[in-house]
Amino acid sequence: MVDVNVAGSKFNGSTTEYFETLGIFVALVIVGISVALFVRSRIDKRRRAGSRLLVQRLDGRPLVYVPYAECALSVPDVLSTAQAHGYALTPNPAVLRYEFARGAPQTAFTGNPRAAYVAQMLDGRPL
Repeated sequence: MVDVNVAGSKFNGSTTEYFETLGIFVALVIVGISVALFVRSRIDKRRRAGSRLLVQRLDGRPLVYVPYAECALSVPDVLSTAQAHGYALTPNPAVLRYEFARGAPQTAFTGNPRAAYVAQMLDGRPL
């Protein structure tokens, strides 16, 4: 092996030191991946639970009002859940609630005075 002795460095370039460094690096990568997978599973679990609660509220009534505080889902998740169960979604920021209409067209935002606001919430379109 080559003797690499930089001023103040104790690394000799031996195979043992190389594998120790490599082992530490691999362990850090494995810990990082594990933490990322754990966090992702927790987020997915919370989103599924929020979606289940929303589906319970969307029980077939023609109009359903859900306060923002009771629905911890993102607007695209709320929209997709509503559309999957036959509801059209209209966020109402004046009273801080989502309004769901059963059997309404799935493009409920067209013609709605809050269409620009909803489009901006969903995909960042300018107001």
